[in-house]
Amino acid sequence: MLYDDILADAVAKHLRLKAAWMERELRRLSPETIIFIDEPYMSSFGSAYISLERDQATALITEVLAGIKGLKGVHCCGNTDWSLLLAMPIDILHIDAYDYAESLALYPDEVQAFLARGGLIGWASSRPVTASGKRRPPPWSTASTRPWAC
Repeated sequence: MLYDDILADAVAKHLRLKAAWMERELRRLSPETIIFIDEPYMSSFGSAYISLERDQATALITEVLAGIKGLKGVHCCGNTDWSLLLAMPIDILHIDAYDYAESLALYPDEVQAFLARGGLIGWASSRPVTASGKRRPPPWSTASTRPWAC
């Protein structure tokens, strides 16, 4: 669908309307809302598996976000071009910090600009358990230096 401009636009507009409906229903319970877009496909952005242009990805996600009046967030549970998501009109970027915090650290200027405009970063962290019941060590635990303490 993403490679057909008409279908891609229709899907984005449909998701915008669904987000607006969801928020309207939630506002009946609370005037403060947070709506997240779960965007697992962003982990393929920029790879050989997807030939989506940056401008098209930005336009489609921005279209969906435009239907949300309260706080807006995007969750991406894989590695991606974080500069694209950090430049989006979102309030919260939610990431899988356990596996991908190091990749976000590669974008210090973009992170700083996002935080300076009031953006928040949600750090999800869960250590997967192996078949033997042991917790898998974090990917950065064997690095000689760590840019942050977890």
